[in-house]
Amino acid sequence: MGALSGPHLAAPSLLLAPSDQVEFVLLHPSSSSPVDSYPYSSASALDAQASVLDQIADTLQVRTVPPLQNKGECADDAQCPPEPPACRAQAMGIGVVQYHKEAAPGQYEVSTDHYPALEACDKLLLTREAIVGVARCHGLDVTFLPK
Repeated sequence: MGALSGPHLAAPSLLLAPSDQVEFVLLHPSSSSPVDSYPYSSASALDAQASVLDQIADTLQVRTVPPLQNKGECADDAQCPPEPPACRAQAMGIGVVQYHKEAAPGQYEVSTDHYPALEACDKLLLTREAIVGVARCHGLDVTFLPK
């Protein structure tokens, strides 16, 4: 029997373009306890962690992001201490489709756009690194082993 050949094998007819759903738990570093115990898809959970989740999304997406400021601790921008360079958002070019509260205490999910398979693998690793980096800038720990 001869080797397979022909025009139908010359060009791929199917493009694998996965997206990622990265689930993680935000933790208090001193106790390793989750930051909240809100139920699934709770708006209150999103409000409570808005600064962290918004900065994660901004860091991943293609857009200019203003520097992180601790607005609650400062009367105005001039009085805010300078942020550490590691906490400045650097857009990574990863499209964020959504983020939301998951079921377990402190558990959230970030869903990204579809990309060609190898690129999606790279973007998954970058997404996880961005989540860890932003959480640390907010004084939190992260685990990717929810539940």
